[in-house]
Amino acid sequence: MKISREDVEPLQVRLTVEVAPERLEAARRDVAQAYSKRYRIPGFRPGKVPPDRVAALIGEASLNEEAMEQLGREVLQAALKAEGLSSVAPVMLELLRAEPPTFVGTVSLEPQVDLGDYRALRVPEPELPEVTDDDVDEMLERLRRDAAERLPVDRPSEIGDVATLNVKGWRRAADEADPEALDLEARPADLDVAEGRLTLTEADVASAGLPDGFLDAVLGMALGQERRFSLPLPAATGAPEAPAAAMDFVVTLTELVALDLPALDDAFAAKVGDAVDLDSLRSKIGESMRQRRRVQQREAFLEAARGALESGAVVSWPPALLTQEIKDFIAEFREQLERQGIEWQAWVAQRDESALWSEFEQTAARRLRTRLVISRLVELEGLDLDQEALDRRMAMMRDMSARTPKKRRPDLQAMMVNTMNNLMMGRINERLLEIVSGQAAADLDPELDTATDLQPDPINAEPS
Repeated sequence: MKISREDVEPLQVRLTVEVAPERLEAARRDVAQAYSKRYRIPGFRPGKVPPDRVAALIGEASLNEEAMEQLGREVLQAALKAEGLSSVAPVMLELLRAEPPTFVGTVSLEPQVDLGDYRALRVPEPELPEVTDDDVDEMLERLRRDAAERLPVDRPSEIGDVATLNVKGWRRAADEADPEALDLEARPADLDVAEGRLTLTEADVASAGLPDGFLDAVLGMALGQERRFSLPLPAATGAPEAPAAAMDFVVTLTELVALDLPALDDAFAAKVGDAVDLDSLRSKIGESMRQRRRVQQREAFLEAARGALESGAVVSWPPALLTQEIKDFIAEFREQLERQGIEWQAWVAQRDESALWSEFEQTAARRLRTRLVISRLVELEGLDLDQEALDRRMAMMRDMSARTPKKRRPDLQAMMVNTMNNLMMGRINERLLEIVSGQAAADLDPELDTATDLQPDPINAEPS
């Protein structure tokens, strides 16, 4: 067997392997024998049918093709072992020529990740926003609206009403025609909501993802009325294939209710918050908001820390690794759409295909880069699961599963995998925050002031 090796950027090796013709003949015999064992051929005992007779039955081309595939698999394993290589993606070994049998394939090498001097990273911890009396008052008003009696009304819509709307919206790029000249209904809507309930306040309109000006555009509408209007969009909210400058809306009001708000008193506090009085309810709301903001602060801190870690990393990977990541991402995205009742092919048909696949590729590349950087951090820091915490979680899940009727039992294996992933990610996040806040300095050699596990081998170090 003759092997020639060519390094190909990035992180690939092209192997060309030539084998003796006798190897192909041996593979033909093996395939023919396998066929003769599986199928009864009149006049021959199982496993004793000559290759030429098998070729006559299944076709010479089919026999040769299967023999080449079998030989290719054998050649690949032998070549990888001879060259001391392993591939992080499947190797597609192709027949380069039949005489002599010569195969060629590309091996994908391990990705390379250099985190640089990541232990020196410092990220300031975000400030924790204070919970003010106004914040608590706003939450109380939301609770009042949730507990309010809803009274149907037949009048123009007002601030604070709950409106049921049919909303369609079409993004329009800056260079497209005026909306009056466009047949909007002739093309698919980018936003299509039937019978959507919306409380007519600035906060609720914003939380629904609707652009500035939408509230003013629908105030004063009467039941059954349709309004058409256009609103400017920030560039960041435009479609990736054609950044939009505006969105054209067609909105119909189908139902309108006014809210009869309950009095803000101790009885209200007992009803909605299981509190002894209104002051206690205000305290509970304030503490709940502070806890939520602490969580948000930590998430912001983690995001900044991950960003700093990734921005200082140099990462490269073989193309086959990104190809697989793109396939995985599209499969996950498609599953999400179909869970929402959206047909995949119809969704794709409404978009610019080349721009869509480009966006998928960019998203997959970001995911792959992040995963490789985190994996390298785990390797360098020697991070592992907290076994005691894992054992406790596992015991709780087994106990819960045992007490649940069989028909309603969750997938215990999937729950365990998720638990392990969550615990490991928690460990990674803790260590990353220790690093960027300087708390990891305790792991450094006090005399050298650097990470002892990152020092060069003293035998190979240059003398001073």
